[in-house]
Amino acid sequence: MSLPKKPKTTQRGAPFYPRGMTVSSVHFAVHPGLAEVQQIARSNGWSSVSAEADEVVFTTDGWKTSRVMRASDTPPPMSPDGRIFLPEVQRGTEVEFALKVGVHPAGADPQAARAVVWLNNGGKNYRQVTG
Repeated sequence: MSLPKKPKTTQRGAPFYPRGMTVSSVHFAVHPGLAEVQQIARSNGWSSVSAEADEVVFTTDGWKTSRVMRASDTPPPMSPDGRIFLPEVQRGTEVEFALKVGVHPAGADPQAARAVVWLNNGGKNYRQVTG
């Protein structure tokens, strides 16, 4: 069984997008110390966990429309440094978003024991102006 090819990124983890495509970004660093991640870890009896963003749901028009970008998309929309790349969104656009995060015991197979939590700023969603 061969593993799927890893999408191409730059050395800094930014994805390669077609020349001329508008791409902006927001920033949100997912890590095990986030309160929501710690809460789901405690509820599962896990003391040490890993967390990674699975997808981001965002809007630029107050939820009249929305888009979903998954970590498995090509090119990858999320970089290890917390940048979330939004193709076809102009820089300077206010974006409202929430993240779906997978949480699993540190060192364990992520598929064997896994929980999911939505990070959404206490139901208010996160807002950032794209850079």
